Amino acid sequence: MAYPYHMNINKPFKILVADTFPAQAIKQLEQADFAVSNKPHIQPQELLEEAHQYEILIIRSKCRLKTEFFKNPQKLMLIGRAGAGLDLIDLEAAHEAGIHIVNAPEGNKDAVAEHSLGLMLSLLHKIWASAQDIRRGVWDRNKHTGFEIKGKTIGLIGMGNMGRATAQLLQNFGCKILAYDRVQMLQGLPSYITSVSLAQLKQEADIVSFHIPLDEQNYQLVNETYLNAFKKSIYLINTSRGEIIDHSCLLPLLNAQKLLGIGLDVFENEKIETHTPHQKLLYDQLRQDDRVIMTPHIAGITHDSFEKIGSVLVQKILSWRSSLIQN
Repeated sequence: MAYPYHMNINKPFKILVADTFPAQAIKQLEQADFAVSNKPHIQPQELLEEAHQYEILIIRSKCRLKTEFFKNPQKLMLIGRAGAGLDLIDLEAAHEAGIHIVNAPEGNKDAVAEHSLGLMLSLLHKIWASAQDIRRGVWDRNKHTGFEIKGKTIGLIGMGNMGRATAQLLQNFGCKILAYDRVQMLQGLPSYITSVSLAQLKQEADIVSFHIPLDEQNYQLVNETYLNAFKKSIYLINTSRGEIIDHSCLLPLLNAQKLLGIGLDVFENEKIETHTPHQKLLYDQLRQDDRVIMTPHIAGITHDSFEKIGSVLVQKILSWRSSLIQN
């Protein structure tokens, strides 16, 4: 790859860490002879002005690197995303600027899988709804009689790191696991996963869990027409990106019993203070419904995954540097 300036690979590369990042990972980078500037509270305008003084930039989720950011790349050679999703970065502009991108979905795949499974269990066993009633002093066992995952058909849409980790957790629950992925080749899947067409998944699934990236094709992919195409009434889980779902269709489909329960960790607009009146009304209605569980985009965030993401990203940065030296 041609980089935007004549580099001296024998000189320590400078790294700007523009968000919270594990202390151990920073220590590993320093021990590997990188010059690290740790600025977790850097503001967007400061980042725009300073980032190109460094060869490497590490970000998490607060930074959005759009076209303007890549107009004058100067020294910048690599951006490390401490997490999975790359929709925060204009990948085409980064490629045109000759900037390499790495992320770390391996680091939080288990956290996302466990959270997805937790949402399934909470919905089917009515854990959330019954807990809320207990808080209100209501004891009603009949109202909160639930269902088991065992014997159900789980449809996983997206079989990257997150989808595969979720399937691995589900394999011991005695359920049928169907997998569909628009992009990935699904040969060589473990025997407990059955690769199917989207049409077959829509015919058979009782529970549907989304593990797909946000791109042009997936934006508001899941709408009223999409969901009505499922043969059965389903439980819907989304721990990927909120923008893949048209949230305005969810409450009507719940009330029509096409959706039996919804578990959402991600939303179309996650900045509550900027909600439009329509969004405020929509989310107020959803959060007041006991058939809906909403969590604040925490599926991939655990104390464990925070450390693992750092470790994975450090190894990818080291491998990238090694490849430069070898070439």
